[in-house]
Amino acid sequence: QFMERMLSTYNFNNFKLRFLGDGWDRLEPIAKRNNIDLKLTTDADYSVYPQFYQDIDYLLIPGLWTAGPISFQESLSTGTPVISADVGFAGYELKPDHIFPPNDVNSLSKILDKIQEPLLKRRRQVVNMSWLNYATDLINFINKIKK
Repeated sequence: QFMERMLSTYNFNNFKLRFLGDGWDRLEPIAKRNNIDLKLTTDADYSVYPQFYQDIDYLLIPGLWTAGPISFQESLSTGTPVISADVGFAGYELKPDHIFPPNDVNSLSKILDKIQEPLLKRRRQVVNMSWLNYATDLINFINKIKK
């Protein structure tokens, strides 16, 4: 219900949301209605987990309660920063990059506002970086100095 409220109230236009695991399918209609880029991965095959963590900028743990959560440790093992509700080990043994009170839409919204511009800046810096663009630029540079 917390993420349903977030999707209904926060402007996620500059974010791509990726959810791993079961139980998130109820978010699809809300995301579609609000033009939010949402992808669900319900694959229980743990071999997809490393790629999932490499493909995300932040792991968000929105839970109201949890003992671990194990996803926090998985995220740490891949170097992915964590935004977490203050539940389980988060804030005690494990230190998330950003922490918010459970079920607090306003606090999470402030964190998302804070991280949004640095993420957009990084994306703008790398948007045109590819091997093809590099090769084209190198050829153009060589042709200029040959003249």
